[in-house]
Amino acid sequence: MIILLVDDHVSVVSGIYSGVRWESIGVSTVLKAYNAYDAKEIIRSQVIDILLCDIEMPGESGLDLLRWVAAEKIEITCIFLTAYADFVYAKEAIRLGCFDYIVQPARYEEIEQSIGRAIESTKKRKEALAYSNYGQLLYQKRDQVLHALLKEHLYSQTENHAIILLEYFHECNIPITEQTLFTFALIHVLGGSREGTCWSPPLICSAITNVLEELAGSFGQKALSVSLDDTNIAALLYFPGSHTVDHEIVPLQLNRLSEVVSSYFNVKSAIFFDQELTLETLPAATSALLRLRDKNVIRAQGVFPRFWADGDLRGGDRKPLNMVWWSTEIGEVAFGRARQRLSELLSQGSLNAESLKQFYQDFMQLTARIADYHRIPLSQVFEDAEGMELPFKSYANVEEMHNLIQYTEDFFRDFSKENSDSGRLVETIIQYVRRHIDQDIRRDDIAKAVHLSPNYISRLFRNKMGCSLKDYIIDQKMILAHSLILSTSLPISVIAAKVGFTNFSYFSQVYKKVNGKSPTTDRQGAL
Repeated sequence: MIILLVDDHVSVVSGIYSGVRWESIGVSTVLKAYNAYDAKEIIRSQVIDILLCDIEMPGESGLDLLRWVAAEKIEITCIFLTAYADFVYAKEAIRLGCFDYIVQPARYEEIEQSIGRAIESTKKRKEALAYSNYGQLLYQKRDQVLHALLKEHLYSQTENHAIILLEYFHECNIPITEQTLFTFALIHVLGGSREGTCWSPPLICSAITNVLEELAGSFGQKALSVSLDDTNIAALLYFPGSHTVDHEIVPLQLNRLSEVVSSYFNVKSAIFFDQELTLETLPAATSALLRLRDKNVIRAQGVFPRFWADGDLRGGDRKPLNMVWWSTEIGEVAFGRARQRLSELLSQGSLNAESLKQFYQDFMQLTARIADYHRIPLSQVFEDAEGMELPFKSYANVEEMHNLIQYTEDFFRDFSKENSDSGRLVETIIQYVRRHIDQDIRRDDIAKAVHLSPNYISRLFRNKMGCSLKDYIIDQKMILAHSLILSTSLPISVIAAKVGFTNFSYFSQVYKKVNGKSPTTDRQGAL
């Protein structure tokens, strides 16, 4: 505790300062002031817990000081000292919220007891304020806490989560009990329905949640929702009390939601739902709906009940690709057949999670045969960062599978070009860098200039030159910059611009990293 002694009599302040056993009553710091002005300066500069103040002082009195403290909304526990037992003083002190009123002369033990009571009162006030602030914070964060608990419960496999969630519902006055029946909708945002959409995934999820709550309210229902990730929302619809679920209303609501999402937000969605679920059965329903979502490999848009795909997941008979062996003449034909087979599965209605995995296995077998034909390991086909990820996510849906086909076709097309004239291609890249040394050279720009894929030119350049394309570009820029700094009087900022740097600070960092000295140091050494 920190206490401030205020009295215009130096002897009174000194006597209390030396006579009271401060440590024994819990006071860590004692400050002194001899008028209200000095006291205000101290109070402004640091936190004071207790004010032990004389009432009768020249200029501003102790009562004036306490009025100022109240006007500034500063929390201080005040004890007044006075040589006069004046009723008017006492009445005004009480009105201003004074904690105690001591008539001088008083024994040090009496002052200690009063300060001790003030310390206990101050602690209780601070605790109450802390709890109040904590309560306000909890209220402000209520939705965040609720969403976190709900999301955890949907993925949980234990009953404890349901109990904890029920208790929190009760604390938040949410009318959900163990008997409440839910309709559980998993809303999967598939992406933009047409060009021009500017909605980010989190914003889409927030907007969908608002629409869902409005639709539920129109039927007398309540809605709870939580974003599982950027493209998936879990929504719970329920009637307060023991109202039964109307099986016909739910599809109408969700179809309306799907229409609104498509029309107003410019995005596609697939909504999978289950009905008559209790809080305890929600985790199992979550797993089932997520599996159903994963089986929607054709990314169909619409509203689907939990058992929607039962009759559609059998798939057709397996028809291997039977691709021809790769050669430079018929390479495009081989990949063309792969695309044709994928389109056939889609048009026949037999493309599902199982058939897409079978297609993936056939395609990877084809890729392995092509790699073997060129006497390169299959890992080399997918060695860059983009390629490493593609094979592992390509059977998630049709779009990713098309991306894998395109990537693989680009690799082998570029590989054939490399074998025919790799030296010429690298020389073309080097000449491009030299011609555009004054620009911000990007890999994609070089790829367009030489009609090759960005991933391929990076791989080709490293294989032939022994360094990355990025490092080569930086080295060439720094060689030219070093030469200009030593041989010309051009300002360093101009030299930075001549080698394609618009940020002088970044140029200096790169220059020092490559040359071991800052450009300014190099210039000074050349003078």
